[in-house]
Amino acid sequence: MQNKLLFLFLLSFANASFAQEVFSGTVTSVYNGDSFSMKSEDGILMKIVAMGIDAPELPQEYGLRSKEFASGLLLNKKVKAYLMPGEFYGRREAVVVTADNIHFNYEMVLTGNAWWDYRYSKDKYLEIAHKTARSREIGLWKDGGAQPPWDWSRSKKKR
Repeated sequence: MQNKLLFLFLLSFANASFAQEVFSGTVTSVYNGDSFSMKSEDGILMKIVAMGIDAPELPQEYGLRSKEFASGLLLNKKVKAYLMPGEFYGRREAVVVTADNIHFNYEMVLTGNAWWDYRYSKDKYLEIAHKTARSREIGLWKDGGAQPPWDWSRSKKKR
């Protein structure tokens, strides 16, 4: 257990070192398994998307379960969002760490509740978490027919 905590601390520190700023607050809404809103102590509301991951869309298979898992980790809890520069569809991209030191981005992938988004992220820790969840067939990998959200969305637009 101590090794896991040390690993997550180092992982958080390594990813967060690229952050432009840190935004602390309480999560007020969870939209899906990779995006949510949080509010700071002084009332500033910010929409966040977890960096390096992509969760199933809500109508997609496993979408609601992914959102429920994310809600359990985040909703009404204090978090720190290590913000990256710029915006992504009106949201700030971030590495997210809970008050009890859970690296949200990593945890979502490791538990099979989101994909490592290799198209935009070269994070080796997320890659290892992705391969681990897939090889253990947990979460969205359980049924073997998991379709990445980017492919699912593209297939819906063609109709």
